[in-house]
Amino acid sequence: MGLQVRDPGGHVGQQEETHGDAKHRQPPSVEREDPGAGGAHRIDFRARGSGSWFVRLRQMPRRESRIRFACALTAVAFLCTSGLTACGSPEERLAEHLRRGKEYAEQQRYAEAVIELRGALAIDPNDAEAHWALALAYRDAGDPRKAFWELQETLRLDPDNLQAKIYYSRTLALSSGEEALTEALATADEVVARDAENPEAHMARGRALQGLRRFEEAKVSFLEAARLTPDDGEPLRRLANVHRMARETEDAERVYREAAQLDPSFASFINLAVFFASLDGRDADAEEAFGSAAEAATGEWRVQAYGLHAGFLMGRDKMEEAEAVLRAGLEELGGSQPELVYALARFHELQGAPEEAEAVLLAAAEAAPGEIGPLLTLSTYRSQHGDLEGALRASDSALAIDPTDPAARLRKANLLAEEGMQKGDAEAVALGRQILEQVIESGAPNVGEALLVKGRLDLAEGRSRDAEFTLRRAVDHGGLSWRAQYLLGAALFQRGDFMGARTELAQALALGGKVHEILSLKARVHAALGESDVAVELGRNALRRTPGDTQLRLALIQAYVDTGRRDEARRLIAEVPEGRREPSLHFASGRLHELEGDSAAARESYEVAHAQAPHESGILAVLLDFDQRDDGRLKDSASRIEAALAARPADAGLARLAGRVAMLQGDAEGAQRNFKRAIRLDPNNLQAYTDLAVLLARTGQGDAVIGTYEQALADDPESPRLNLLLGMLYEQQGRVPDAIARYEVAARGAGGLPLAKNNLAYQLAETGGDLGRALELASEAKEGLPEDPNVADTLGWVLYKKDLPSAAVGYLREAERGVRPGDPVGGLIRLHLAQAYEANGEPVSAVAALERALGELGAEVAEREPPWAPEARAMLERLSEAVEEATPESSPSPPADEA
Repeated sequence: MGLQVRDPGGHVGQQEETHGDAKHRQPPSVEREDPGAGGAHRIDFRARGSGSWFVRLRQMPRRESRIRFACALTAVAFLCTSGLTACGSPEERLAEHLRRGKEYAEQQRYAEAVIELRGALAIDPNDAEAHWALALAYRDAGDPRKAFWELQETLRLDPDNLQAKIYYSRTLALSSGEEALTEALATADEVVARDAENPEAHMARGRALQGLRRFEEAKVSFLEAARLTPDDGEPLRRLANVHRMARETEDAERVYREAAQLDPSFASFINLAVFFASLDGRDADAEEAFGSAAEAATGEWRVQAYGLHAGFLMGRDKMEEAEAVLRAGLEELGGSQPELVYALARFHELQGAPEEAEAVLLAAAEAAPGEIGPLLTLSTYRSQHGDLEGALRASDSALAIDPTDPAARLRKANLLAEEGMQKGDAEAVALGRQILEQVIESGAPNVGEALLVKGRLDLAEGRSRDAEFTLRRAVDHGGLSWRAQYLLGAALFQRGDFMGARTELAQALALGGKVHEILSLKARVHAALGESDVAVELGRNALRRTPGDTQLRLALIQAYVDTGRRDEARRLIAEVPEGRREPSLHFASGRLHELEGDSAAARESYEVAHAQAPHESGILAVLLDFDQRDDGRLKDSASRIEAALAARPADAGLARLAGRVAMLQGDAEGAQRNFKRAIRLDPNNLQAYTDLAVLLARTGQGDAVIGTYEQALADDPESPRLNLLLGMLYEQQGRVPDAIARYEVAARGAGGLPLAKNNLAYQLAETGGDLGRALELASEAKEGLPEDPNVADTLGWVLYKKDLPSAAVGYLREAERGVRPGDPVGGLIRLHLAQAYEANGEPVSAVAALERALGELGAEVAEREPPWAPEARAMLERLSEAVEEATPESSPSPPADEA
């Protein structure tokens, strides 16, 4: 099993769940569903009592009926005289159901607790106390959907239940959606207004503000919570997390240390250790903190302390020290600890002895033939090392011992989710979800493990926002674990938040060491961020383990291209037989040929990719560029795009391409119609808006169209699309204040368009506006448009303006890598990147970026040079002189991805 720390926030037992208000709503990113036929609180439980006997009696022979009826009367008399709740007044019976339900919940017998509490609600469906107790029972049983439903009833019937409101706010704050976070903040504000001395309310408020990236306000709330609970380290740990998210590393370290001094617990020290482990050059501090965590740990936490410390040492290739820590842990705690046995197996595997690693796990399983735990540990190890079939065999062996064991069933569900992700098998994912729901329904799951399985299932179905929400709950419920951090990183990567993914994976690596899954995904993240040297280092070894991982192969190809090692990139493509290459590999081959100037070979590769995936807009866009340059071939693209759009009429990218073809063919009306169609299908399609604005300007319709849109806006002043389009037209005419006003409307509220937020953030940065707000807007835009290089450029540019050049460089590299060759915006992005490099003390990289920017300007541009070019030339001249004058020792070598 993966090593877990279930208490990094210092709040064991303080579990967060969804809560409700007067209206039934759904928890963030979770489908709302009535948790029982007709609603859990309306289920009639009389069928379990005397009423059900009556139904059966009607179906019996007359003589047997009389005998059973006499028995039934005897049983009823016994129940009435024994003091149980079958008789007595409704109030007495309800109170007895409540008492027993709460007792069962305290004993963690959640299935029995649910039965008793639902029995109470059968007597009085409007009993707020029963709904509240049932919500908590469902929560602790790991069924947040039903907990949320019951909590809504609690708050409807008892709006003064401040504790329920706090739980509601805290759970909503785990979401990344603006609407849920805004409601979380409003709910917390309501509690604070009624009870200003409630530290939990201030904590809930801080979490909501942190989710909204209103970091300064979040700091105030956590500081107030710390003032109200001067002996509790949790508010300070939360405050340190805010500083870390805001990239205020020095402040984060200071507050983490304050928390450890105030509360020298395992939770404080493990947070400090993981923080140091995620930073470059702080391994000594991390090791010291891991040691302090081990000294502070008691009980079950000692297993975690040994395992995490060993994982960190293995991640740093300190194998002898790691083995010593593991041996000490096994000697102190006993040789059957699954987490430590697993870590010892990984130690052998990293030492180049995978057979010995498997032998350790098999020996542990054979030493306890009737136990499930060692088999599940073996299953976990195999799946994390690419042996899915072996993992399933071990899981099935565990289920053969006990088919009802919750841990074994969750393990099987997890493996089915993994199989679904690898093979695109929707049936496997559906079966995994069915098993998960059955385990939750049984009332006896490991809640943290159930949340991890649900997160993986959400990922397998491409529901990255649901996955992020679930996995943040898993971390909050069960604490730090490398598996939770890894899956959270995968969710952020799937959403396109590469910087966030890198942060989570760094923590996963610090907690788990060199686990193959982490290294593989981390390589892809670094490649996406343009950190090609690191991507090559990680990805090369990872690909040897899983040669069928196409996405990793593509990331490594890109990293090799970025580092100028095209032969290596070509070799990675050639390793896959021609008949087994996916369209993405043919597309990568075309890109390589383009870089080498072989247009004919490039076209051939793109055409093969198109034959395999005839409706993919990205492939069709590249072929349109080729056909546009080749006389007489534009009609070929027109036919291809028309056929694709007929097959996928709701594809905004294809509609935009149809508009581009029409514009190239001189059909302004057709172009305008298709661009508008693309915008209608995808209100955040930046290129469609830009193409439409350019078309209107070229055809002299700018002023007339603006008048028409302004008139339409008078009838619908809050229309996000109208406001966004008008803003872009105003901006094109140089009317920046008017553009900002339109962007403000288009960006606000739950329906605010990410594209409007992007444009507004950029203009705030350019005009000296509120950079803090600009950063919030740019971050929200990046979440909504994770793949758009323009949005990455805006976020990087805002970070540069805020004097955070090291953070800016990552996003600007991403923007440069995402822009297509020949795109006019590419030069401006490279200028921004050069400015960030210079501010970060990397003049050589800045010069290289400027040379790439100016190198793309063709001779035809000389007459109408883009506005950024003179500034880029002046900067290049200045920096080139400075670099030439610098000594080799004082001038950093260019990073590999800029070579």
